[in-house]
Amino acid sequence: MFHANVEIGEDYVTIFDSYGNELLHWIEDEWTEDPSVTLAIAQAIHTYHTKGEDAIRSTISKGKEGI
Repeated sequence: MFHANVEIGEDYVTIFDSYGNELLHWIEDEWTEDPSVTLAIAQAIHTYHTKGEDAIRSTISKGKEGI
């Protein structure tokens, strides 16, 4: 079984669920083009660590409703 985690590299940030599936992923180009993305990344990591992967999924689902 894969343990959910946050992986931070030199040019990317990825949040994985407990099955090893990617929940969220950002690359350096995104935060270079729009520095406010760093706040979204920090909030996502905080939400993930304090409320869990289901809270991330819920937030993603709410965002897709507006598309």
